[in-house]
Formats: sequence, structure tokens, C-alpha cells
Amino acid sequence: MINLLPEKEKNELKKQENWQKFFIILLFFAFSLLFLSFLFWGLAYHARSKAAILKSELIQLEEGISSSEFREFQEETIKINQNLVKINGYFENQVFISPVFEMAGAEKNVINIVKHLDKNKYEAAVIAGRAQEELKNKLDNRSKLIILGNSNSIFLFFAVIRHLRREKPDILFSGLPHINLISTAAKIFSRSGAKLILVEHTNFLSLAGTAKTPGKRFLAHFILPFLIRFFYPKADAIICVSNGVAKDLLAVAPRLSKIEVIYNPVVDELMSKLALEQVQHPWFSNSKIPIIVSVGRLVKAKDYPNLLKAFKIVLSSLNCRLVVIGQGEQKSFLEELGRRLGVGDKVAFLGFQENPYKYMARASVFVLSSAREGFGNAIVEAMALGLPVVATSSAGPSEIIENNKNGLLVPVGNEKSLAAAIFKILRDPILAGKFAEQGKKRAQDFTIEKSVQKYEEVFKKLIQCKPAS
Repeated sequence: MINLLPEKEKNELKKQENWQKFFIILLFFAFSLLFLSFLFWGLAYHARSKAAILKSELIQLEEGISSSEFREFQEETIKINQNLVKINGYFENQVFISPVFEMAGAEKNVINIVKHLDKNKYEAAVIAGRAQEELKNKLDNRSKLIILGNSNSIFLFFAVIRHLRREKPDILFSGLPHINLISTAAKIFSRSGAKLILVEHTNFLSLAGTAKTPGKRFLAHFILPFLIRFFYPKADAIICVSNGVAKDLLAVAPRLSKIEVIYNPVVDELMSKLALEQVQHPWFSNSKIPIIVSVGRLVKAKDYPNLLKAFKIVLSSLNCRLVVIGQGEQKSFLEELGRRLGVGDKVAFLGFQENPYKYMARASVFVLSSAREGFGNAIVEAMALGLPVVATSSAGPSEIIENNKNGLLVPVGNEKSLAAAIFKILRDPILAGKFAEQGKKRAQDFTIEKSVQKYEEVFKKLIQCKPAS
């Protein structure tokens, strides 16, 4: 029996090695197919461009006009087309690009940066795959919006290449985690002279743990680190939204340099004005029953099951309500979990709200239960509105909240600790008032003005380093 155990361990190791070899071969074929797809698509695009040039030359010869007259005709046509596409929401970009898809935390950051850039210095464009109406309404009329009508990654890759070649911007700014690799590859293939800035929001070390499927866990654990180590060094600047995110990124790619930490642009005067709007929901008309509020996408990373379990514990000792604002693929699952826990009638899932601040301002405590959180915009928003905050001690919240001074931090995934912290605030108005007051002061460190100023310093430094064309 003593001699059999090492033999079993050897067999297990051999099996693991065989599986690793299999996955490496599989990845090789996958990347080969991807490369061939890019190559054929590129050749087709080149062929279409050549065909268009030949066609225009034939027209020129048939009509017997001079080259200079033909060039003037082309320039006038381009101007007319630009005016037409401007009406349809598609705009050329001169300096600043940011691919955006939907209204979530990272996308809101991009919008806040674009809206508040110094328009005398920077002309900003936003590239969107399938833009939501909320995105269109959020951008001001001096920012350009390019709607591709297709959120497919390969389609976006070639669209960014075309834009870089045609518009020759000074800066390519990628503000979304899943777009960073596409933006980097597009810059390489286009041979653009644009300075590339990547903004990273993700805690990479905990990404595999919150992946939705085994396939995505495999990608997060094995493929993504390799891609980051290959592509990210090509960037001219990498901005992380917290020191925790920067630490995780360096753990994945230790040789990365040019990393800066800039906290998200969150607080402005408009937030306080929106908080004054009336709330129609009946729960907010009864001030005697405390309301716990949480804001965020209904996804695995936010760990709402942990919040529902904690709420059940609090509810056993105190009559209260839970309001969750946000949309996502876990909504049906969470509603069913609430019913199974016996708290379904005390929880309201309000979905996406154009103005979440009016609900937050009238709640008793804000709770963030995330398993991983790169920063935590909603925490800062709650603090700015004078709401005491409880959050799990993941990367971003730990940098925003000073425990027991301007809020409470609890361990990730521990419903008992989360429930105890919520109960402590609801039962102690003096403590809640202290956290509200100190939280408001802390929120002023995350104003849009301060954050955008730091981004502009990065832009200025990169543009000054760019060689004259």
C-alpha cells in the first residue's frame, strides 16, 4: 500500500500533463483559425478598396475630367457624406476614441470623461457596437458618436482599424476591459501612430472565480494572462482604477510598466439635483420602515445571493425592506432565490433606473456585496448623497472606505458579517449619521473634475511625446 500512492500521484500528474498538452494544441489550432480569418477578411477588405479605386478611375476616364478636378469632386463628396452621417449619429474622430457598448459602470466612466474634456483642446469620439438610447442621451452634442450596429468583436476590430487609418487620431483610448485586447490588436494591424491608452477595471486574480461558465473560467485562468502579457506592453499608458487592480495586473504581467492609478470620475453637481426628484414606489413613503438599497448589474461578480441571505438574517430581527436597482442575466434566479429564502415579498428588483439617485437618497443604508470590485462607483455615489455604506472588502471598496470611519467593510462572501454590519447601522442612528457625514467628505476625492484633469495630464504628456507627422 505504501508503494502504490506515489504511483497514483505519478499517474495523476501524467494525466494533467496530457490535458495541458491537449489544450495547448487546441489553442494553437484556434489561434491559427483566428489568424486565417483575419487574413482572409483583410484581403477581402483590400480587394474591395482596390475595386473602388479602379471603378473611380474608370469613371474619371469615361467622363474625361482632369485629375485635379476629380480630386476636388472627391473632396466635396466626402464633405457631403460626412454631413449626412453626422445626422445619423456617425461621426469622424480627430483625437480621442473610446469603444462603448452599454450603460454600466465602466461605460459611465468613459461618458463622464468624454463629456467633461476641455473641448478647446480635445475633440472626442465614442465608438459603440450597439449603443443603448441611454448612451445617446448621456453624450453632449459636441462629442461624436459612431454607432457600428454590430457588437461582434471581429467586426469591431476591423471597424477600429478603418477608423485609425482614415481619421488618424492622436489617441486611441480603450476604456472597457474586454475591448482592450481588440483595441491593441487594431492599433498594431493598422500601423497607426495613435498613442494607445488602456484603462483596466478588472481584478484579474479573482476573475476565474466569478466566471459564468467552465469555458470562461478556463479562458480567465489560462488564456487571458497570456494575451495580457503579449498585448498590454504595446500600450503607451495603462491606467488602473485602483491600486488593487494595478497590483492584480502586475501579478499577471510583472514586466508591465507605464501603469498609473486614476480613480473613477463619479461625483458632480447633477447627482444632488437628480436626488431631489420624487419617488413613486410605496415603500419610500413610510419612513418608519428602513430600506436597504443596492445598485449594480445582476451578475455573478456582484454576489447578490450573499446579500439576500444577509437580508434574511437582518429581517429576522428588524422589519425592513431591500431594494435592488440594476439589470442583468441573474434577475430571474435572484427573484426565485428570494422566494425560496422566504423574503421575496420584502425585496424589490427595480431593474435599470435612469435616475437611481432619488432612491438612494431616501434609503437608510447602501450595501455592496461584490465578490470582486475594481473600484465601486455606486459606493462613492451613495457617500456623496449622505448614505451610510456597508461593502465587502474587495480591491476598490477597501481603498474608498476607511473601516469604522466613513463606512463598514466586511469579508467577501460572508453573509453573517454582512448582516451584522447592516444591522449595526440600522440600529445606531448616531453611527449612521457619522458615516454619512464622513462619507460625504470622502466622496469629494472622486469628483469628475479631479479625475478628468488627471486624464488630460496623461493625454497631454503622450501627445507631446508623439513625433511630428
